[in-house]
Amino acid sequence: ISQSDAPNIDPGVGSDYSSCMAYVNLYDTLVYPTLEGEMAPMLATEWTTSEDGLEWTFTLRQDALFHDGSPVAASDVIFSLNRIMTMGEGFGFLFNNYVANAEAPDDYTVKFTLSKAFAPFLTILSRLYVLNEDLVLANLADGAYGEMKDYGKAYLTDHDAGSGAYMVKEMRKQDRMIATAFADYWGEFAENAPQTIEIVGGTQTATIRTLMTNGELEISDQWQTEEAYQALDQLPDVDMGEIFVGSVLYAMINNTRAPMDDVHVRRAIAHMLDYEMIVTKLFPGCMPAKSPVPYGLPGYTEDITQYEYSMDKAREELAQSKYADTIGDYEINVAWISEVPDEEKIALLIQSVGEELGLNVVVEKTPWLTHVENVAKQETTPCISLTFTTPDYNEAGSSLFLRFHSSTTGSWQQTEWLNDATLDAMIE
Repeated sequence: ISQSDAPNIDPGVGSDYSSCMAYVNLYDTLVYPTLEGEMAPMLATEWTTSEDGLEWTFTLRQDALFHDGSPVAASDVIFSLNRIMTMGEGFGFLFNNYVANAEAPDDYTVKFTLSKAFAPFLTILSRLYVLNEDLVLANLADGAYGEMKDYGKAYLTDHDAGSGAYMVKEMRKQDRMIATAFADYWGEFAENAPQTIEIVGGTQTATIRTLMTNGELEISDQWQTEEAYQALDQLPDVDMGEIFVGSVLYAMINNTRAPMDDVHVRRAIAHMLDYEMIVTKLFPGCMPAKSPVPYGLPGYTEDITQYEYSMDKAREELAQSKYADTIGDYEINVAWISEVPDEEKIALLIQSVGEELGLNVVVEKTPWLTHVENVAKQETTPCISLTFTTPDYNEAGSSLFLRFHSSTTGSWQQTEWLNDATLDAMIE
């Protein structure tokens, strides 16, 4: 399967699509979401919670093995939690906000004590990927975590320490991950499950078409253009499927850069986009976002301000801006991700319509890893970033926290650089 980049296979570090695709194959979690949105047993066979929701106790299955043949124990769960919370990367924020303590009363019991009640706690445990503690500790290198040195980061760049259905065979940096089925996996494989899977970095249309034509690629990525999908669908033995993945395409506006620091300029941009045209012509089958929370997620509502397409309203907003007479003096750079070519169409639309309003819009084609590096600093974050995001767990708070909380600034999921204590408190 192709993706925008080869995955980062350290589950304490990554959070992007490609990496998460690797995690769910290489690692097990205590619970796992079903297609219906319920949480089903995985490494945990059963669990209980206290009446106040502060204590959660899980019983582990006793037939799960890591890829080196050692049994999965409760201590491995505790180690994995402490690691991701200490490192504070990837999905660490989910647990740092709520877990006060975790302990293993015996080899197959895990007890979590929360600092405050959190209804989706069971859901976020699908992001706690369980690592082999002994294997990681045996492969520490120099690092910044005291006696834990690098916490196994160097080792986990090209090795896995999981108990999942697949195990890493080869990791080619910035190229692909190759994994093979784990013969001693506790779960059942589907009858037609592959013995080998590869996550290949690269979404170039011509390359994808050539690979699929030659039978060297079985599944393409979700980042191809509509025209490319239609062409692929015409190939012999190739079928095109459609699924709703809960993603929202954002035009994230850096609130700290002139002229984007003026709310009227931001509102003008919100009004100048023809959303219906975008979802019918550029992204057929999609729907206009009516909320910062993805459609279908618990907590979704359309009972909020809607910015409809209106050039008259865009002009009215610009006229109220402190930049009304100088707006053309400011360069507004719009970054689109080079691995997602359809985003260029949105960027060009912003440029074209912006010219009608006197905006000086510059379109920038940016590789994904470069974009991630750029948005880590306020001064190098583009005025507008076109980025798809997907919630990390099945509840509105997941989207709201990742997208708008001050603690997530400097990440690719929050390039607005919002820093508002009142908003933070509302989200919390």
